[in-house]
Amino acid sequence: MLAPPASHNGIEVIGLGQACVDYRGIVPSYPGEDSKMELEGLFSTVGGPAAVAMMALARLGVRTAFIGSIGDDPFGKTIKETLLREKVFSADVKERRGAASQFAFIAVTRGIAARTIFWTRGTAPHLKASEVNLRPYRGARILHVDGLMTEAAVEAARQAKETGMHVVMDAGSFRSGIAGLVAMVDTLIASETFAAPIVSPGTGLEEQLYALRALWVPGMW
Repeated sequence: MLAPPASHNGIEVIGLGQACVDYRGIVPSYPGEDSKMELEGLFSTVGGPAAVAMMALARLGVRTAFIGSIGDDPFGKTIKETLLREKVFSADVKERRGAASQFAFIAVTRGIAARTIFWTRGTAPHLKASEVNLRPYRGARILHVDGLMTEAAVEAARQAKETGMHVVMDAGSFRSGIAGLVAMVDTLIASETFAAPIVSPGTGLEEQLYALRALWVPGMW
């Protein structure tokens, strides 16, 4: 396996967005309220769409970097240590003093793989547009964003397009301001419900895809 990147040089893919600590518990069935159930397994890992994507690519031998915002709490320490262990360059992760990182507990139902997520947002401030600087990443080919830090993601996409990077977005929920980011994306990977706020109830999948496509402005870049 490649050694962790020592600098911005040679990074191929940049991820910008959320990183959190996930605890995943396996249960035989989802329990009723005010009851007990023994976990069949408990696993801990770093979560967040952009962070997970960068770790997955690093395992495939791609040189990746992650840009995000975490607290200086034990969860933040776990996030940084995990990114280092997974060979993801993380020098531009902002560590907020006195802030708490995001955390989630996920109950996964064995057999059907349904998941129920309990999570806390944490108190680490999101990245600001003024904190985004992709210039040191000379030679990077792809920017991957998750839209969870919209202001920073829009600025990153703007900088990426100016240098000829391909912009990919892992889109979960349609948030305020997200339409402007979608307009800058080359490849959109969206959840089944992402387009729901911009279409009529009962709109079919094909019509939802057209609605998302209409957000992109030809010739903008």
